[in-house]
Amino acid sequence: MTLHHVGYLVADLAAAAEEFFCLGFTAEGDTVADPVREVSILFIRSGGTLVELICPAGKDSPFAPLLKRFKNSPYHFCYEVKSLEETERELLGRGYLPVKPPEHAPALGGRMVAFYVHGDIGILELVEG
Repeated sequence: MTLHHVGYLVADLAAAAEEFFCLGFTAEGDTVADPVREVSILFIRSGGTLVELICPAGKDSPFAPLLKRFKNSPYHFCYEVKSLEETERELLGRGYLPVKPPEHAPALGGRMVAFYVHGDIGILELVEG
């Protein structure tokens, strides 16, 4: 597993991006609307660090409750893996629970992603690469 990015929840994507740009980050492409997850996503980079800014598209977005809980803050790590299926078997054996079945992620070029939760670290995302 290789760290791919850190997921960072924000209430206002444009305002957060602008502040990160002042801190030396640059955009990695354009903002992507993800209708499945009801969010807008912008990847930003500083050096070797890739951050995924995630903003709920409305109060009915499944991410809106997370924003209420975490506020503007990092909330998941995403790892790139060769096989979601193989890595899932390993994670389940270590106590991770799947959040929902794997699905395509528009902001990652349609690659398959899966989310898991563990009591000791919280939310983990895997992207198949």
